[in-house]
Order: sequence, then C-alpha cells, then structure tokens
Amino acid sequence: MSGNKTYVVGVDFGTLSVPSFLLESDIVYQDNITELLIDSEYWTQEEVDSGVAE
Repeated sequence: MSGNKTYVVGVDFGTLSVPSFLLESDIVYQDNITELLIDSEYWTQEEVDSGVAE
C-alpha cells in the first residue's frame, strides 16, 4: 500500500462485523489506459491490444 497510512474499518452486515481496508480506485478510460495499466506493468501493450489478459 505504498507506505501510505492504512485505515481499518469494520463493515457491519447486521450479524457480523468484517474488518476492511478502504482503497482508492482508478477508472480506466481510453485516454489513461497507458498510464494506469501499461506504464505500471499491470498489463502489457500486447494484452491490451488483444483484449485478453492473463
């Protein structure tokens, strides 16, 4: 989690409280797919081009 402060909260489902990490998310669009997925090496350009990722 990149050394950032981590906050643990309980999510209450009525009968059970589950410890949870609340993480920020990024929405991937055509104009930011290179920065978010390829530059970070999460996927390769070939996987993005083929539409299939393993």
